Amino acid sequence: MKILILGASGMLGHKLLEVLNKNFEVIGTFRKFHNEIQNYPPFKESQLVFNVDAMDFSSVKNVISQHKPNVIVNCIGIIKQIKEAKNAITSIAINSLFPHQLEEICQSENIRLIHFSTDCVFSGIQGNYTEQSIPDPEDLYGRSKLLGELTGENSLTIRTSIIGRELREYRSLVEWLLNNQDGRVFGYSYAIFSGFPTIILANIISNVIKNHKDLSGLWHVSSDPISKYDLLVLLNEAFETNIEISENTSFHCKRNLNSQLFRDRINYTPPPWSEMVAEMVADSREYSKLKH
Repeated sequence: MKILILGASGMLGHKLLEVLNKNFEVIGTFRKFHNEIQNYPPFKESQLVFNVDAMDFSSVKNVISQHKPNVIVNCIGIIKQIKEAKNAITSIAINSLFPHQLEEICQSENIRLIHFSTDCVFSGIQGNYTEQSIPDPEDLYGRSKLLGELTGENSLTIRTSIIGRELREYRSLVEWLLNNQDGRVFGYSYAIFSGFPTIILANIISNVIKNHKDLSGLWHVSSDPISKYDLLVLLNEAFETNIEISENTSFHCKRNLNSQLFRDRINYTPPPWSEMVAEMVADSREYSKLKH
C-alpha cells in the first residue's frame, strides 16, 4: 500500500512520515527544502518530494498523478499560531477550499483520504463535545477548519488536537519548554485538553489505515481530558526543563472531545497521560541532531 502525506514538514506530518514508513510505502511532500528535513535521520531522500504547494493546486495534482497513492493523508493547514491565521483569504483557501479540492480528486481516482480537523470548531464553553454537538467556533481558524471538514465516501475527517516536537519553527508548547529552561509559565487549571502527542496519534492513524479500511466520515479522536496546568507539570518533569509553573484559575476553556464512538469502533483505549508523555520523551532522541 502506498501512502502520500501532504505537508510532511509539520508537527504531525513529519511524525506520520516516520511512523507509517515502518509498515507502508510512504512519500512525503514539502513546500520547500530546509536543512532540518535533510538532517532528520528517519527521513530517506527517496521519500521526499519538494515544491508541492496547496496554493498551486497543479503541483498537488502532479504529485498524485506521479505516485498514484492508495491513501492520501492531508497534513497541510494554516495553524492558529502563525500570522497567516488572521488572513481570511489564505485561511479559507488552505483550511476550507483545499480539502474539498483534494476530496474531488480522491473520489475520481478511488483514493482514500484522511484529513485532520480541530477541537477549535468548538468554543470551549460546554466541553465533552461529541460528533453530534453543534460547532460554535469563535475565530477565523475554527471557522475555516470547520468549512474544510469532509464527509464524502472514502473520506475520513478526524477532529483532534496535538502536542509534539517540530523539525523547525519551534512554535509549539514542547519546543518552547525545551528552549526556555529555567523560565516561568502560567498553567491554566480550567483549560481542558484532550489531544495526543504526535507519536501516539501517528500510531493510531497507522492502525486505522492498516486495519480499518472502511472507516469514513467524521470522528472525534481524543485522549482522556487533562488540564493545561497538569499537562505542563508532566512535561516539565519528563523533559527535566526546570520551568517554574504558576497555576492560573482565571481562564476557562473546555474543548475536550468525547471520542467514545471512535474508541468503540476500533477497540481503542488511550494510555494514561504519564505513559504518553514518557513515550514522547523517549521518541525525542533523533531531534538532538537538529539545531535548536
